[in-house]
Amino acid sequence: MKIARIELFQVPPRWVFVRVETDGGLVGWGECSLEGHAEAVIGAFESLKDRFLGTDPARIEDIWQISYRLGFYRGGPVLMSALSGLDQALWDIKGKALGVPVWQLLGGAVRDRIECYAWIGGDRPDEVAEAARLRREQGFRAVKMNATAEMAWVGTGKDIDGVVERAQAVKDQGLEVGLDFHGRIHKPLAKQVAVALEPLRPLFIEEPLLSENIEGIAQLSHLTTLPIALGERLYTRWDFKPFLNQGIVDIIQPDLSHAGGISEVKRIAAMAEAYDVALAPHCPLGPIAFAACLAVGFSTPNFFIEEMSLGIHYNTDGYDLLTYLTDPSVFALTNGHVSIPTAPGLGIEVNEALVRDLSASPHRWRNPAWRIADGSVAEW
Repeated sequence: MKIARIELFQVPPRWVFVRVETDGGLVGWGECSLEGHAEAVIGAFESLKDRFLGTDPARIEDIWQISYRLGFYRGGPVLMSALSGLDQALWDIKGKALGVPVWQLLGGAVRDRIECYAWIGGDRPDEVAEAARLRREQGFRAVKMNATAEMAWVGTGKDIDGVVERAQAVKDQGLEVGLDFHGRIHKPLAKQVAVALEPLRPLFIEEPLLSENIEGIAQLSHLTTLPIALGERLYTRWDFKPFLNQGIVDIIQPDLSHAGGISEVKRIAAMAEAYDVALAPHCPLGPIAFAACLAVGFSTPNFFIEEMSLGIHYNTDGYDLLTYLTDPSVFALTNGHVSIPTAPGLGIEVNEALVRDLSASPHRWRNPAWRIADGSVAEW
């Protein structure tokens, strides 16, 4: 069996799918969506095609090592997102070739169902109580929301009060809540916000500071008992290593479409388990990425909860998590949980005709460019 074709599809709302076909007709799907940088990832696939067309798709680890090590320049969001999509597709092919789900190939199931959380509130959190109520009616027991809109370097007491009030409004709906700061605030405010949130005991505070500010995260971790979550902008086990070594993260959130795919996230999760750190994969993306997250989650002991993009504010114009699936029931929710998939490979069937049709007009999604009142740039 050889890899005969690798194709990329840039589809709405902001996703990139990769299709790998063997000379025997087996097809595997992966997702290499890198929000706002789709064209760069597609370009990175040119070197992967040169290397791997005509090679054995079953040699997943060998392909991963060649992709990562033998390009000389390593890591980073673009190269690792391309490798992530290829890796997912190869696992999908292997599962289909052997007639088993991918989670079976990763050691078998350690749980029967996975709890998921949904998003509320949009980029600038608003009307969160009503949004939380609607999510509860959908069956979710936990949600996540942006904790703030754009922020100045040093915030105010009013800013702090707003974060607490919004979190309390969601808790009042009977839901657990994770607060995503998106790296929007800086250390002077992060310290105060963490203290103010302590009585509410949210599920976690996510990216309370940017991951490149590892010293600030270390300081913050010694000031609060709240679980600190991060990792969507870390791309390899080597990126996670200092956070684990210093004991300054409680929940890691590698993205299966950015952090080396199924192969690398399984390794990252195993590293984290040795430090008593939980895994909650980042996934505000499409159905293939979500299916890959499930494969890892069902086979990983320290898995905690899964992000689900159903109805997320980025999914616009009628394109949502289930749009590209021929059988959407595979992601059906029961009491906020998704059941273990049983079909071979990633357990989903992609509507290839729709993918090809919609990719004919590639999206050009870009994240907003925010400024605060004085005209200076703010983190998005």
